[in-house]
Amino acid sequence: MKNIWRNIHLWLGLAAGLIFFTECLSGTLLVFEDEITEALHASRYQVNQVSQAIPLDSLANTVRMKMPKGKISTIKVYSNPYRTVEINVKEKKGKEKGGGKRGGKGIILFLNPYTAEITGQLNPAAPTFFSFMLDLHQSLLIGKVGKTILGISTFVVLIILITGMVLWFPKKRKQLKARLKVKTDGSWKRINHDLHVVLGFYCSFFILILLVTSLSWSFKWANTALYTITGSKPGFPEKVKSLSPQGSVKTISYQQALEAGRKQFSKAPYWSISMPKQADEPITITSASTDALHRNGFDNLSLDQRTGAILQVSLLKDMPGGWQLRRYMKPVHTGAIGGIPTKLMAFFVSLISATFPVTGTILWLNRIRKKKKTVQLAK
Repeated sequence: MKNIWRNIHLWLGLAAGLIFFTECLSGTLLVFEDEITEALHASRYQVNQVSQAIPLDSLANTVRMKMPKGKISTIKVYSNPYRTVEINVKEKKGKEKGGGKRGGKGIILFLNPYTAEITGQLNPAAPTFFSFMLDLHQSLLIGKVGKTILGISTFVVLIILITGMVLWFPKKRKQLKARLKVKTDGSWKRINHDLHVVLGFYCSFFILILLVTSLSWSFKWANTALYTITGSKPGFPEKVKSLSPQGSVKTISYQQALEAGRKQFSKAPYWSISMPKQADEPITITSASTDALHRNGFDNLSLDQRTGAILQVSLLKDMPGGWQLRRYMKPVHTGAIGGIPTKLMAFFVSLISATFPVTGTILWLNRIRKKKKTVQLAK
């Protein structure tokens, strides 16, 4: 019976090995994307001195002078006094020479909140090393087809994981110690065997978590299952509209909106202000929820754009259970759920897991050579 499990494990491993290797290696490189990016561009994200902050509207005017053809969509202010202010500017729509329309691409400008100096800019749509690795990780660089392949490979790896655990399980208690420790003083073949078997056992639980948390990106039914598990129904608070008569009062300032956000979400790590596109839409202040164990869930405050009156407070904890659970998938998958300690864990698990297709292939080649030698000796 064990030979059947071994053959299933072997052939599925050979079939999905390259994809699994690619996913693990790209995932390893993406774990510390934010930390690496901020370290490489420290002057873009950090300021050295703290003084009296300049009102947001003055910062907005600086951006308008820099990009007169642009339109400010959001302003993000951090509670950390040493962080720069991020202002997202989108190109205003207009007609090109051919009669078509242009616009919609955003650029983020980073400003020193105390001097209004522009410390850097970022085009989120521009290709970078990390954007390439993310595309590779999410779609194998081939779009929807790649996502489908990854979704199918998730179940293949799950079968490999199950068969691997069956093969790992020792028949006798005396063998248990050998299955839990790499024999570093053994031959290279024994070391390779232990690296595959022993480390595979230790990483199996974490690999299972990575597989489960990735399903919601590949399959619609996986998202639906989150609502079924939590006994909740999909749905969000209805969008509210500004109540005051149009044109009766001038739109409140960015600074007034920020103060309202700070008052409502006093312990928030940041406040992102989105000004309305239409005359009857509210101003929205978004922040990472402090009620969650991660920063992938958001609280929202809607203000009347002319009076600043609070129209709606939408909290993550009041959202459907399925939606709340869905917001946990990414931070658990990336290891961000517990900060640096869990990120380090995700990094090493992904790095070690990338070796399994390699050590597994070597095991297979060694068995083939052994069989050939046995046949030759029998002759």
